[in-house]
Amino acid sequence: MEMDEENALESLATKASSKPRKFFIFWIVGTIILALIVLYVFVVAIGLYFFNWRTNFVKKTAKIVPYPAAWVNVFPVTFGEVFKEEAHALKFYQQTSAGSIPKESTIEKNTIELLIRYRVIQKLASKYHLSVSSKEINDTLNKLYEENGGKKSFEQILLQFYGYKPGEINNLIYLSLMQEKLASYYDDNLLKKVHLNHILMSDETKAKEILERAKKEDFSKLAKEFSEDDSTKNKGGDLGFLAYSELAKVIIKGDNLDTNLYKDFRGKIWSAKDSQVFLFHTDRGWQIVKIVNFKGSEDKTFEDWFNEKAKKTWVWRLA
Repeated sequence: MEMDEENALESLATKASSKPRKFFIFWIVGTIILALIVLYVFVVAIGLYFFNWRTNFVKKTAKIVPYPAAWVNVFPVTFGEVFKEEAHALKFYQQTSAGSIPKESTIEKNTIELLIRYRVIQKLASKYHLSVSSKEINDTLNKLYEENGGKKSFEQILLQFYGYKPGEINNLIYLSLMQEKLASYYDDNLLKKVHLNHILMSDETKAKEILERAKKEDFSKLAKEFSEDDSTKNKGGDLGFLAYSELAKVIIKGDNLDTNLYKDFRGKIWSAKDSQVFLFHTDRGWQIVKIVNFKGSEDKTFEDWFNEKAKKTWVWRLA
């Protein structure tokens, strides 16, 4: 009986002493594996950044390890994203290009710039509290299905020309809709516009008489009574809000535009103040124009405004 107890104790002691040894072995093996992984990631990074390695194993590694190709504020553009979109662009060139296909390095550079643009779009959209719903994405997808012979046909086109699989296009639709919303927001809220009312008349003497009355009386009533512009007289001569580039429609007749007159007209309108009234002789006749008010402050196109914002955004390109 005593021997059995001694054997049992000896067995327990052996097992207890073997546990630390097994743990130590596992720890050593785990440490070696981890060190090899870290070394591998480090070597790929050196090749990626310093030796311009673009082999398949590098690209596959970049799908897992988020090597940054650029930083836009605190948000990275990863090489995984770049290689993925670059492959789609290359596929498109191969399927459609009748001439020479751009170098892979050129496609990569253009892809990085496009992804940087998308990051800036998202930054500005967040600033102005703009969003795109899943419903809007699905509605756009359904419209694309209709325009391209149905869902199956559309997916075949994407696969053939871009290499996109079903569902991969959703993010591009999201970004496209976000840019449209940003452009619309800019046009509606930030772009400088002037609200104009006008009275169109063919007689100079009568126009000068109405001009003096328009400076004191209700402009809308005078427009309804005297304006010869049938499209606006019932609205009190209201032309709505117009951007700088849209002012030509006020004075143009047909397809002819007097550039000197247009320059003078725009200059006078754009430097005016709210409620001012002017008389202009244009190709359409004599026009009494009232500045109702201005809105917005940005006196440039959306692209110029966006590029200005992009230049002011901190961007660090690593490739």
